[in-house]
Amino acid sequence: MRILPTIFAFLLSSLLFSQKMNLTDFAHSKTGDDILKAVSIIKRDYSAKKKRVVLEIPPGIYTLTQPLVLDKYISLEGDESGGTVLQVKVQNMEGIILENNRSETDINSGYNTIRNLTITGPDFGKNPFEWKDTSKNNIRSIGIKIQGLRNRIENCTIDGFLWSGILVSGSYYNYISNNFIKNNRIGITLENTSTSGFISGNELRIDGAGLLIHQNSYANFISNNMIENNLGNMLNEPNSKDMTVSAGNGLII
Repeated sequence: MRILPTIFAFLLSSLLFSQKMNLTDFAHSKTGDDILKAVSIIKRDYSAKKKRVVLEIPPGIYTLTQPLVLDKYISLEGDESGGTVLQVKVQNMEGIILENNRSETDINSGYNTIRNLTITGPDFGKNPFEWKDTSKNNIRSIGIKIQGLRNRIENCTIDGFLWSGILVSGSYYNYISNNFIKNNRIGITLENTSTSGFISGNELRIDGAGLLIHQNSYANFISNNMIENNLGNMLNEPNSKDMTVSAGNGLII
């Protein structure tokens, strides 16, 4: 009679736990193209079989030439020291996209997780209070764009994007916690009816606006965040069509 509980435990563990793989399993160099290649192989060999994989990325600076598009079966994890840096140098590109997914089978298999990464945009390293050409605030310049459901973004640094550090669009059941998000036009954006987000323990500094919740987004839980000094990136927009976003506010609902 113990066979059935054993089989159940095995099936449950296969659903809840992810296989960990390291970038070095796919390549011995440290480039953004190597990460893109690894994600492509994981999609082919694991996602197609509905097997979850956590891709561990060793310390190093990786320049992305196109966004990392993750399905519901791929998570990313960097080095705990903060030494894993994904670098976006162009203005018209996201860093990571969590693709739209409404399949109940895929959603219920668990959460995507992005953890321990530093993601830098085209304004990284620049003075956030300098006079800026706001025409370059491209709406695709986003550190992490969340479209699918059930995601966790933890212990990441996101710095220097022309639109938003993290953008949640039409998504829900997201945990965004313990991140350092700075020098972006907007720190975190919730839009397009995003609900049931839990945003806690983040540090939002020297963004144009700290946190923007709009476009019918509701039932989000915001707690224990540090939102400070939100004037950067917007000082030269006195005639902006959207004055609420140009005013350098900490929280806009």
